[in-house]
Amino acid sequence: MAKYSVNGDIGVIRLSYGALNVLGTPTRTGIRKGLIRAKSDRVQAIVVCGDNGNFSAGADITEFGNKSMEEPLAELLDDIEKTTIPVIAAINGYALGGGFELALACHFRVASTSAVMGFPEVKLGIIPGAGGTQRFPRLVGLDAAMEWVTYGKHYSASDAAKLGAVDRVVPEGSDVFAEAKSFVNTILRKPLITRRARDQVPPDASRAEEIANKYLTVVRQKSRGQHCPVDCIQAVKSAAFGSFEVGMKTEQHILKDSMASGQRKALTYSFFAERTVKKWKVPSTDIDWKNSRAKNIKLGAVVGLGTMGRGMAINFLIAGIPVIVTEMNEKFLESGLKSIRGIIDDMQRRGQITASQNATMKRSVSGTLDYSRLKDVDLVIEAVFEDIRLKTKVFKALDKACKPDAILATNTSAQNVDDLAAVTQRPDKVMGMHFFAPANLMRLLENVYGTKTSAETIATCMDIGKRMRKVTVLVGNCYGFVGNRMYFNYVNEAQYLLEEGASPTEIDKALIDYGFAMGTFQVGDLSGIDIGYRLRMAMGITAKQQPPGAIENRRGGFRYCPLGDYLCEKGRYGLKTNKGWYDYPSGRTPHTSPEVMKIIEDYRQRVGAAGSRVDAQEVLDRMLLCLVNEGFRILNDGIAASPLDIDMVWVHGYAYPKHAGGPMFYAHTIGLPKVLDRIRAIYNRFGDSVPVWQPSEMLVRLVRDHGNPDMSTWMESSTAFLKRPVASNL
Repeated sequence: MAKYSVNGDIGVIRLSYGALNVLGTPTRTGIRKGLIRAKSDRVQAIVVCGDNGNFSAGADITEFGNKSMEEPLAELLDDIEKTTIPVIAAINGYALGGGFELALACHFRVASTSAVMGFPEVKLGIIPGAGGTQRFPRLVGLDAAMEWVTYGKHYSASDAAKLGAVDRVVPEGSDVFAEAKSFVNTILRKPLITRRARDQVPPDASRAEEIANKYLTVVRQKSRGQHCPVDCIQAVKSAAFGSFEVGMKTEQHILKDSMASGQRKALTYSFFAERTVKKWKVPSTDIDWKNSRAKNIKLGAVVGLGTMGRGMAINFLIAGIPVIVTEMNEKFLESGLKSIRGIIDDMQRRGQITASQNATMKRSVSGTLDYSRLKDVDLVIEAVFEDIRLKTKVFKALDKACKPDAILATNTSAQNVDDLAAVTQRPDKVMGMHFFAPANLMRLLENVYGTKTSAETIATCMDIGKRMRKVTVLVGNCYGFVGNRMYFNYVNEAQYLLEEGASPTEIDKALIDYGFAMGTFQVGDLSGIDIGYRLRMAMGITAKQQPPGAIENRRGGFRYCPLGDYLCEKGRYGLKTNKGWYDYPSGRTPHTSPEVMKIIEDYRQRVGAAGSRVDAQEVLDRMLLCLVNEGFRILNDGIAASPLDIDMVWVHGYAYPKHAGGPMFYAHTIGLPKVLDRIRAIYNRFGDSVPVWQPSEMLVRLVRDHGNPDMSTWMESSTAFLKRPVASNL
């Protein structure tokens, strides 16, 4: 809502609707009433300000798509700008999206140096829709406006002032309302016609096409199929041609299209899903998670200073927690500490931390070779090589060295958390904390609870994830958990497609065109395909370790594609050797490899594969629907609490395109009956030789019992399905 009052001869409209003063219907109605009363009171000026340390963070997203929405913001801002009474925005905290558009409709703007401004709408798949694409370029120029609107970043009050969008910047801690009230005396005699953005012309209007083409080139390279950044450029460009009214018609037309788009729906879904996974729950267990409380972590530790360990040490420091790091010898320890200091310096160079924060972080990290130094830590995360024997050895040592109430966590990407808990005297305080490389940059943290993990331990690790600024998803314990359990199928399916006739380039192109930053073979080369090969060697399942003729004889329900093994046996490990699935003659640009294509063709001939052409839709069906099917199995097994958890794991851990929502949202957009039909068709084609395509029980039941249910139905049903009888006919 918005409250109106009179302070001397100044009318005050104070936004007060939640912590961020969102511009929901009550707020817009309150502003309208305040504007009417201010006119009748004949005040000299109107100051618009906000409660709770914020101006306004913008629209109420829950109202998106509500056709009966009262008091459209665009019309309200139009009336504010047209009023003959000077209106001053007093800005502190957030002025984002519609909140910033409100400030731009005011005639003057006074802001605290700590104020944050910008147009984040593009991240939700929409353009600013209340005049932002028209007023802002008229004030600051097309070039700056396209940057702000298209990139969706946050900017400071000083940035806005340099462009001319803020009239006065006051020191942090100042009473912004008092400063705005004082500012009134300096502007009372200034004609408002020069202050209305609608009456201006973008100063660089003559260069509209040149500027638009510059930004189009950038966003088409970076947006990977997203429509909205291009829409933003077109909307802003329209400010250069014709009147404000004409520009507004263009803005509203583009806004209407973007609001109806599937990408907007997916991005809005992702926005809410990120917030929903914070409200974690434990499906189908006896853990009293509803009454759990996190313990305070004052000192952390990391065992192992490879790439992952260094990143996790940084995460502790980001959370404000001092950390002790350990290694197996002095050389590795010093190298790891040097790298950590280098990351901290790089954070300062990028403007992420100040010089003072740099110094504090460096003081807060120390190294040791002696586990006895860990006797006072509250949480230690093991980050050694993915070998269960080595991890078991480390856990036994930590159990002896750490105080009894310390939490012992493993960064394993697939191993059984219960097996590690079983070698300790504290199984209730053992947790999986699966970070993604590089751990200090990747936003996902997959927290894995075991059979005996306590509610306090879970709550503590979830809280730590939040403090580390991660999208933290709680999952159950199984091989690969959620992300890698699905990823194994995804990678295998890509290799089966090679066997059937596709090339690495064709598969990767289909995925990139869909919206992935990289295709699966490019990702494999980047991370190193020898890593998976060593794991398969340890499990005894590589081509060399199979019985003679097993690979070539496809009968008996056996199917294993050894192409990755063949590449590794030839020293093709990926980027690290300048050759993997692709050749890398210079830099990181992949080139089709004649050697790899011959390896693939020779293999096809040995196993009698047809090698027929595979089109892009077949690639997408096989790559995405294998994720969907396994996702439903994960829900059915109670490993994830909801499809939102699965989607957030894939969006933030595996770069699934955010504007597509995630694999489970993808299934929702297609419709479950169609998904089931496609999965059944693939299963019937391959039969039991590829059991991953046997339709999930939960998917079958949902279609059988609900037809084409809305996602909310299967979100609510995931835990319930664990208690239902198994379907007799899939």
